[in-house]
Amino acid sequence: MKVLNNLYVAACFVMLLASCKKDNNGNNQQSRAVRYEISGNYTGKLNIVYTDETGNIQTVTNVSLPWNKSFTAGAAVQSVTLTASTTSTSTVGVAGQTATANLFIGTVLKKTVTQTADASGRIQFGNFIHVF
Repeated sequence: MKVLNNLYVAACFVMLLASCKKDNNGNNQQSRAVRYEISGNYTGKLNIVYTDETGNIQTVTNVSLPWNKSFTAGAAVQSVTLTASTTSTSTVGVAGQTATANLFIGTVLKKTVTQTADASGRIQFGNFIHVF
């Protein structure tokens, strides 16, 4: 009986290994197409900080919604990030207005958050990060 159990375990292990899929190079071939989007009824202006296709941090200020940015991340880029907020140099919106930030990798939505303007009309999105 012990021999049959050992054979059963070995057969299951072989089937498990055979069912594992490998891509062409044994590497993760995840898409490097990145799209950031921020939309909503928020009438204030946002300052947006994001990682670009070379891995550098870019800042755009006093941005009206909707806003988006698309690119293909270079091979050396290890991660991308997006953050946005109303700052002291921005025009505030109206309390209760909303904005939604999305981070897509390829066609897959990796992160989405909707924020509501506070009593002073400000919105802040935390850091969206995707590691390749």
